[in-house]
Parts: sequence; C-alpha cells; structure tokens
Amino acid sequence: MFQGQYFQNFRYERDTVDAEDISIQPWHKRWISGDWGYEHPACFHWHAEDENGQVTTYREFWSKGLGEAELGRKIGELSQGEDIKSFFLSWDAFGKLNKATRKPITQLIAEELPSNVAAPRPADASPGTRISGWRLMHQLFEAGQWKISRQCEKLIECLPTLVRDMQRNSEDVLKVDHTDNYIGDDPADSARYGLAEMVVLVRKPMTIRVSERIEEIKRLEPAATDTHLMMARAKIEADERAKVPHAFPIRRRLNRWASKYQ
Repeated sequence: MFQGQYFQNFRYERDTVDAEDISIQPWHKRWISGDWGYEHPACFHWHAEDENGQVTTYREFWSKGLGEAELGRKIGELSQGEDIKSFFLSWDAFGKLNKATRKPITQLIAEELPSNVAAPRPADASPGTRISGWRLMHQLFEAGQWKISRQCEKLIECLPTLVRDMQRNSEDVLKVDHTDNYIGDDPADSARYGLAEMVVLVRKPMTIRVSERIEEIKRLEPAATDTHLMMARAKIEADERAKVPHAFPIRRRLNRWASKYQ
C-alpha cells in the first residue's frame, strides 16, 4: 500500500482464487471484455456471474503485436464450448481500418469468432462511465462480489499499481502506458469495460446500513441523546446516499461505430 494507490482494498488472498476452484455452471452468464492494441498490449478477460450476483473473472489473454485475425482466432479457441453472450471492446477499435486489408479492425476480429461468441461491440468510454467503472470495481472488492482467477496474472499484477490522477481528477485512475519495466493500465481497462457494462452491485438496503451504523454509535456512546442520534442519522443517511453506486445494466444501444463496422 502507498499514497495515492487506487485499489488499497485489493487483497490477493481474499480476492483471487485458484483456477481449479472456480465452478461455472452452464446457466451462468458469461461475457468477454477487451482493450484492443497492436503496438501497445491487447488484453482480454472472460467473466461469469452466478445466480447470486457473484462475479468471477476466470480467464485472461494478453498479447502484443498480434494481428486482428489472429486475435479473433485465439479468442475463439479459448472460448470453445462456452456460450459468450456479449463481447465489449475498447471504443478505439471501432472506426479504424487495417492498413493492409482496408477492412475495419472489428470486422477482422469478428470474422474469426465462432458462432458461440458474440461479435464485439463498443464499451462506453465517456469520462463519467470511466470513473464510475473504477468505483464499481473498488466497491465490488469491498462487497466481496468479485473474484479473479490466479491465472489472470497481468490483471493481478496491474491492479495494485494503479494510482489516482491527482492533476486531472482524483476520482479517476492515472493512465500509464506499458513499458518493458511496467505493466501499464491495459489489463485493468479490459476488466473495467466488462464489469461496467454488465454488473450491478448487490448491496444491503440503505435503511439497514443506516440502522447498523446507528446501533454502532449506541454501542460506542451509551450516553448519546435522542437529539445526537437524530443528527447522526441525518448525517449517515446523506453519507450512504453519496455512496450509492451507479447501476450498469447491459446497454442495448449499439452506437454508430458498431452498426457501421460490425
């Protein structure tokens, strides 16, 4: 842990799991998210969510200098026998053409995907969604709702290195490129795209959270008056409302990039 670290609440022993201990049933929701790149790394993650809202990121593919068709084939090979309902890809992959074939990058990836894998569509890249995505990931760790396979080595290496962007917005994560000596932020971006699009945080109702905090005050301050407790309740309610995370349902719109280039 260090000053400015974003995911100070990430714990390897608590938040990661051995691959052989992961159990994904046929009815569990599965999807892929990825951060496209050629000169900088391309990174993809496979996620699943069970009937209780527990999310597991169970597979990772990281590469550098791999062409789009090869990426599509590799993703298809890794997804054999799985029903992948959605595939969210970084927005910068949409609208770009491969210089050799003059075909859209996303088309080249999609052409190599088997029928059991959905074609890629753009992840939301607006600044507000970016910050909300980081907050969601932070809150998922707090709630114990997100587990990461220990085979996702790049993501596990990346998460503890991320720091707040103190110059632009302290609620955002500072963008850092990959180098020979630094993992960069690509694996975390890949995971964020998928979680922000598909996951709704499961939380206790606010009334229960407020009541629990009031009971804690009563326990620590037995002499607290009714007036003190009433003022404390108002402050706690305001604090809990500020913590309510955004809901991230599946976005059913395909923006103009997706409709044109899929």
